[in-house]
Amino acid sequence: MLSWFFCYFPCFFSSSIPVRARIQQEMKKDEDHAKCVLVNGAGFLCPFYFGILDFISTLRESKRNRCLPLDKTKFYGISAGNFAVLAQFLMTTEVRDSLLEQATGRALNHLGWGLFGNLSWLREFLLEVCPEDAYLRMRNKHVVVVGKWPGSVELLSNFQSNEDYIDAILCSCAIPGFVWRPFFLNGSIMYDFGPQGHGHFIDDLFDVSFRIRTSKLFRNCCYDNCIYPSKAVGHGFWSRGENFTKWLYNLGKEDAERFFAKSLEDAK
Repeated sequence: MLSWFFCYFPCFFSSSIPVRARIQQEMKKDEDHAKCVLVNGAGFLCPFYFGILDFISTLRESKRNRCLPLDKTKFYGISAGNFAVLAQFLMTTEVRDSLLEQATGRALNHLGWGLFGNLSWLREFLLEVCPEDAYLRMRNKHVVVVGKWPGSVELLSNFQSNEDYIDAILCSCAIPGFVWRPFFLNGSIMYDFGPQGHGHFIDDLFDVSFRIRTSKLFRNCCYDNCIYPSKAVGHGFWSRGENFTKWLYNLGKEDAERFFAKSLEDAK
């Protein structure tokens, strides 16, 4: 736990300016992408994001292009938000909808329910369910946002293999209680950017941001471009059953429709 203390402590006192500049620099490369979307961490509340993405994907092309043209959108994922992006574009609806239950079942068969380890069970699981060309299909379309000690950020998207892609996602999930120590990538300490994001607010840099909850640390106007639950959803530490998952999914669809209402009206 000392390694976590020394890893996270500096990031809360570092400037957000270099982090924001790094993200803006990456966005300038996106000439082929009409939109940039941030998908924040959600834990086991990812079905809310599934609902948002399904609402958009089922719109007629003219309306979809007004809201979020998925084929021309670049997704930046933090922590478990990466699972929503991966699942939406690489998995069938059936596999995606059972993703959380399958992952939970796999974790329960490991010491400590898969916690305080190195996420080897999650790595094995994702390598099994992802198609062999996942890294090619998601290269430069999916950017994995990872915290980099001591308070910087790493943006990973030029994946060279499925292992490379999955390892980037695992680094983005390295958080106390989920792994026992920070991960290392290319000699640098990597960790979940989520906690750092409470001080380094980056949502406003994106065309649209998906997030599970807002923070009282920032003004309400900071969230004008954010889709977040209109009802309390509680914690995301573990899956809370099929009925809750369906409710969360439907809530995502409803809140997405409400958020994009003006765009849909203009498309008529």
